[in-house]
Amino acid sequence: MPKLSEQALQARRDQILEAAVRCFCRLGYQGTTMRDIFEEAELSAGAVYNYFQSKEEIIQAVAERSRTVNREAIEPEDLSPESAVVSLPQLLDLYFGSLEADRQTGFARMEVSLLNEAAFQGNITDTLKTNRAEVRQSLTQFARHYLAGAMPETTINPEHFAELMFAVHQGLMLTAALDENVDILAVAGLLPQMRFS
Repeated sequence: MPKLSEQALQARRDQILEAAVRCFCRLGYQGTTMRDIFEEAELSAGAVYNYFQSKEEIIQAVAERSRTVNREAIEPEDLSPESAVVSLPQLLDLYFGSLEADRQTGFARMEVSLLNEAAFQGNITDTLKTNRAEVRQSLTQFARHYLAGAMPETTINPEHFAELMFAVHQGLMLTAALDENVDILAVAGLLPQMRFS
């Protein structure tokens, strides 16, 4: 049997991850079995196990992919005080707008399911803590530049400003998971209008 190219191997890996995410969105993390993932991906058990040995490994791969997307959205290469001020509305659209899509796909339900599971399973806890720490770090970096550009005389701690954005995002993620009738982007849009003393 001919060996798959690197591109084909990556495509197969992505196929498995996307199938797993669909299962987690539909059934929750705990409710999803490896067999569900095999069936959703339309692959044999052996084909899936060539890439991932367990649901935990799959979640780690999903979290890594999510970290990369968040890092690129929150911390662009040309970040400066001036660009941060100009790009805050765009950041809010990307960071919070994704929650609206997550509401539609069920991804927000999956994230809440994982947070619940993290309270009981150490390896998932470590993965999610790493992911959340990196998002906080990227938000803090953005906040540092934003505050320097928008409020150069402020004494606001960039870590606190970033934590506010993170906390609002987490709260709205639960809103999306429960499919509550809340305009997520309108709520997030209040952040740049807030005045701090």
